[in-house]
Amino acid sequence: MKTKFLSVILLIAILVTIIASMVAAVNFTAPATVDLSKTVSSATFEVDNTLNSNDVTVPSSLSISDGFGKTIALTVSDATSTGKVEKGTKEVITVSYTTLPTELALGTHSAKLTLTDAVVTTDKLDVTVDFESSFCEFGCTEDPDLDLDVKIDNVRGFGEEDEEWYPLYEIEVEVTVDNKGDDTKSIGSISSQGSQRSRSSSQSG
Repeated sequence: MKTKFLSVILLIAILVTIIASMVAAVNFTAPATVDLSKTVSSATFEVDNTLNSNDVTVPSSLSISDGFGKTIALTVSDATSTGKVEKGTKEVITVSYTTLPTELALGTHSAKLTLTDAVVTTDKLDVTVDFESSFCEFGCTEDPDLDLDVKIDNVRGFGEEDEEWYPLYEIEVEVTVDNKGDDTKSIGSISSQGSQRSRSSSQSG
């Protein structure tokens, strides 16, 4: 009797595992993340729907919020402009933006682009779109010879967080520009193969 009971328990466990795998299975693939930034306005990724018997729908738009009221509007387009990846095929998807809001918060901001099976709508796959918001939109005037490094320190305040500033905080900003080229650049007085560091301190509030 005990052996029979254990056999029933084992059978139930196997059935639960099979059912769970069937529910979780998605018959199309895509990369986990796509990266954008102030200098990278467009990125592509491939959706592989070759093993699926259904089409996969692709949203036409997406928005990323910086958490402070600023939103980046993204356009999502597929190569065939049909809004879907047909069954048994692969297709390249493009995520892009044309404009950015001013005073976008620094840091990495993300949103999920959801791909959905057109028939079995519970089969979904999320692609995370990351936007890296840095200090300078084009680096050092888009000059490959110049490297920019910006360091912000919370010199005086109620905490030690360098990215959270409150009234009466004293913030120190140090900007370092390295010229790796052979020519003098028209940024301050940077010389050939030289480095210039600028440091300023200000009080907020």
